[in-house]
Amino acid sequence: MIKYIPILRGKPGEFTALQNLEGKSLDEICPLIQFLPDSNPNRVGNYLDKISLELANAWNFEGNLIYFDTSYLQDVHFISELISLINS
Repeated sequence: MIKYIPILRGKPGEFTALQNLEGKSLDEICPLIQFLPDSNPNRVGNYLDKISLELANAWNFEGNLIYFDTSYLQDVHFISELISLINS
């Protein structure tokens, strides 16, 4: 049963925190991840691809639930790729 829905802003430290959860708490949490446009003009590589991979590594167990807030994004391709990555 879900008891807590943390709202995370899609930052690497938050994904690390998800990775460190274990036991019963995994079944009681359903994170809501907000994906925001990249605000760093000097970033190397695709920010959304990097975040997707980090999320897939952090929250990858059978029966996991997750919500996405993509209302700040315009890239429909990213959203479908993210869902494919998470499913695999």
